[in-house]
Amino acid sequence: PEFFTSAFHDPDCWDIEVESLFQAYQRSAKRAGAIAHRKAGLISATRTHGLWNLETAAGTFSSQSVVIASGAWADETAGLLGAKPLGLTPFNRTVINVDLPAGTTFSTMPEIQEIDEDFYMKPDAGKLLLSPADENESLPCDAQPEELGIAWAMHWVHEATILKPQRPSHSWAGLRTFTPDRAPAIGWDKDIDGIFWLAGQGGFGIQTSPALGRYGADLLLGLPLADEFKTSNIELSSMDPARFS
Repeated sequence: PEFFTSAFHDPDCWDIEVESLFQAYQRSAKRAGAIAHRKAGLISATRTHGLWNLETAAGTFSSQSVVIASGAWADETAGLLGAKPLGLTPFNRTVINVDLPAGTTFSTMPEIQEIDEDFYMKPDAGKLLLSPADENESLPCDAQPEELGIAWAMHWVHEATILKPQRPSHSWAGLRTFTPDRAPAIGWDKDIDGIFWLAGQGGFGIQTSPALGRYGADLLLGLPLADEFKTSNIELSSMDPARFS
């Protein structure tokens, strides 16, 4: 009780089941004719007669356009295509799960987020998920949890709650990749034909994926923008990759 002075509750905030959403996107893409090639890292790329020829670990492919949607590796992908990097920076974030005393229930617990984003916590499959909301600059990599991040997560649950977990039961990490101004980069490359950027979603890729996916698809295919984009207060030019040229 001595930790906080006030709070507000948003009953319209819901959790997203990421794996289910991802599988739904995959099924939709497959029905539309998309073919996924796994373990197909880009090795080199050349452009001749208006076509990109892509040499990958899974074979060679040709296309009129290439979408750079490789997350923390987007600038590296751009380099293989001969495009200028945007100045993307990946940041590591650590997350842990902790077990809590028998009889403790989280069925009605909301996500709790400290107003300055020093930490957040929420129920997760019968455990408590905690993150110190850390942002530590990283190279593109298979992110691993950092010991200091784990320690801060445990610190905040002891500091801000009456719960006293002894140790994390599981820990993991992810990369949140930002452009220099922290707005996404969605649109055609200013200097090289046939390159389309979809990068820099930061820590909000899942939440924004339906809207940014639709916006990116409309731009890529030259379709009229959906009405929602015309009536929103979003300044669409703020996402144009050309702003970094």
